[in-house]
Amino acid sequence: MLRTPLPQALPEPFTVAEARALGVSQGRTHARDLVAPFHGVRLPAGLVDDRLAQLRALQRVTPTAAFSHHTAGVLWHLPLPLHMERDRVVHQVVSSDRHRIEHRGVVGHVADRRIAHLPNGLSVTDLGDTWCDLAPALTLTQLVQAGDPILNRDG
Repeated sequence: MLRTPLPQALPEPFTVAEARALGVSQGRTHARDLVAPFHGVRLPAGLVDDRLAQLRALQRVTPTAAFSHHTAGVLWHLPLPLHMERDRVVHQVVSSDRHRIEHRGVVGHVADRRIAHLPNGLSVTDLGDTWCDLAPALTLTQLVQAGDPILNRDG
């Protein structure tokens, strides 16, 4: 059976609300060629294992949040223990005047943090705040290892 093509105006990834606004049916947003990495957002099934695509998808439905803790550490390419780099749980933070993010697979935090915008379009806590957020989860040696590239970064 041929699927109705998605409108070209629909971004990738897209929210279900964006699709509805462009006339896409509920059935089409639940078709097998799309996956829902997080509630309310869709991604082409071919990108199901693409971590950056998943994070972009989550950011579409949580635009006031920034990635934090080890999720931000991975996005900043900090040297982290392997279990943190492979962890599929996502950490997001919102400012203290907002409600904690509640999504399956997401640990929501409420804290006032400085936010940076990476070239890939993702919002993350800045390097200093990311390092501080990592401190309780790392040994002293691991924390020093994660801090070295921050101190030696150009600019």
